[in-house]
This record gives sequence, C-alpha cells and structure tokens, in this order.
Amino acid sequence: MARKRKVTASDLTQASAEQLMDDLQTVLEDAEALLSATTGQAGERIQQVRARAEETVRAVRDRLAAAQDEVTRRARAALDDADEYVRENPWQALGVTAGVAFLIGLLAGRLRRHPYRPASKKLEGPASTTS
Repeated sequence: MARKRKVTASDLTQASAEQLMDDLQTVLEDAEALLSATTGQAGERIQQVRARAEETVRAVRDRLAAAQDEVTRRARAALDDADEYVRENPWQALGVTAGVAFLIGLLAGRLRRHPYRPASKKLEGPASTTS
C-alpha cells in the first residue's frame, strides 16, 4: 500500500499560485514591450539599464517556467493520490460522492420550493376575496 500524502495549505493555494503566475507573465510581457519601445534610445546609461532589465526579464522568465512545471507536477501528484485513494477505498469514495450528491439535491430542492426573495420586498398574505 502506498504512503498517504496529507493535503497541506500549499496545496489549497494552488489557484492563488496560478493567478500569481498569470500576473507575473503579464508583467514580463509589459517589461519586454517597454524594452522594445526603448530600443532606439541612445546613451550609455540607457544601454546599461536596458541590458540589466533584459537579464532580469530572462531570469524571471526562467524561474516562472520552473514554477509552472512545479505546479503542474504537484497537481498531477494530487490527482494520482486521489485516484489511488479511490481505487483502494471504493466504498468510502462512493459514500462521500453519494453524500455530496444528497446535499446538492437537498439544497436544489429547497431553492426550487422557496425561490430567493430579496429582503426589500414585503411578503403579502393570501388575497382576500370578500368585499
């Protein structure tokens, strides 16, 4: 039997990490656009700053690619762990699935019988038919 891996806080923040990587990718693209826009600028100081910025962009791009590979590796490991757990404990997995489906059905049934009513509307009683 394989060793079980506990879910950690870092696993739960995978979506945040992916968003951060998307944001870093956008920053890199903006930095590259800025570098290409200043290509025609002359001056020794500007050339030094451009060279440093290009090196930084390359280094960040490499680290970003490594981080994306790591996130992908961890996601695959988590999927493999889940698959292994389901194969080793099919009845428990089926029970959890049934429980979740029951709760979803219960909530959906309540919403259908009692649709959402905004708090600002007054609920009126049955209309009176007598004059």
